Amino acid sequence: MTAIASRRSARTLSVRAGAAALGRAGRAVTWYVRELMGDTAYRTYLEHHAATHGAEVEPLTEREFWRGRMDEQDQNPGARCC
Repeated sequence: MTAIASRRSARTLSVRAGAAALGRAGRAVTWYVRELMGDTAYRTYLEHHAATHGAEVEPLTEREFWRGRMDEQDQNPGARCC
């Protein structure tokens, strides 16, 4: 391998590593924002409900879940911006 080809190869690996790191960072930020905004709350509730109650108790519908969550936040606002 020539010196020029070796430098190109190293540069290509460096660019690929940077792109992979950028992709991981983007996925991490997306996950954080979704968790922060509560986008996964209903799915988390369903997983908890299945583990805790199994099939013996019917889970809330998504609409019922969000209505209850909003009512709870209205009754106990805690520390939030809005």
